[in-house]
Amino acid sequence: MAVSALSAGLKCRCPNCGEGRVFRGFLTFKERCDACGADLTVADAGDGPAFFVMFAALIF
Repeated sequence: MAVSALSAGLKCRCPNCGEGRVFRGFLTFKERCDACGADLTVADAGDGPAFFVMFAALIF
């Protein structure tokens, strides 16, 4: 089953399988997918999530 990157991203699910969650906490990524074991550290956004939270707080 092909997983849409947009769909997986909006649901905060694994981009590989679409099942496992990618966040451990509010802004903390998991190292591996619980469902398929995919390595999620290759897509580490660094300060990306924090940027969007701060941006949304400033706009709204």
